Amino acid sequence: MNRRATAIAILMALLAAAALASRGHMLCCRAKALDAQQTLDRCRLHAAAIADIRNRPAVAADNEQLGAEIQAAIETVAKDAGIAGQKIVRISPLPPQRLADSPYKEKPTLVRLEDVTLRQLVTFAHDLSAAKTHLVAKSINIRAPQAEDAGELWIAEVELTYLIYQPRPPGQ
Repeated sequence: MNRRATAIAILMALLAAAALASRGHMLCCRAKALDAQQTLDRCRLHAAAIADIRNRPAVAADNEQLGAEIQAAIETVAKDAGIAGQKIVRISPLPPQRLADSPYKEKPTLVRLEDVTLRQLVTFAHDLSAAKTHLVAKSINIRAPQAEDAGELWIAEVELTYLIYQPRPPGQ
């Protein structure tokens, strides 16, 4: 082989090696770009979740409210809804329960109302969430009273709740 052919062969080998190295570098950059795109997509999802949480109206209390405060709030809202005091048969606070692995606890209170109209019941539930009590009606169970002459009057079991912000102590 002459010198020119050898030089061309060496040059071709160098070009082939450079092409392979460039392809390897391009594949590595492509993988990094795909990883960056996935990270960006996750960040956008997290940003949307944060924006959604910020727009939520629910507010958590810093500590558990006293039973007397809850009872007074319930009685005030009931009175405003046209429910007389004797129609509130029972107000039973229950122990707070942690919501999954969150720093929040939910404090339920059961309220039994007797001989109330559906209008009074709906007004009561709505006004509780509109008032600054942080109480919301989580569930409402209604049933007709036993007496035949009850008409439009119902017995209602209302589960009211509010959130308490109480992070777990470190190490738990």
